[in-house]
Amino acid sequence: MDPIKIIEALAILTLGGWAGFKEFTERRAVRREAAFSEKYGLAENPTRCGLHANAINEMRTDIAQIKAHLGIV
Repeated sequence: MDPIKIIEALAILTLGGWAGFKEFTERRAVRREAAFSEKYGLAENPTRCGLHANAINEMRTDIAQIKAHLGIV
């Protein structure tokens, strides 16, 4: 047997296995996120991200006002 062919076959198997493992873990993460959202009655992730961004921006405004009031700015 040609050693180059053996190495190529091992490389293909390794890369294929790694790609399959990555796909499996990504699908598992999606299922876990869906189960978590269903369990706690949360909105879809893009909606939650928007809500969190708005809340963070409101806190930044409040912090800026507090700093201005205290003369920290």
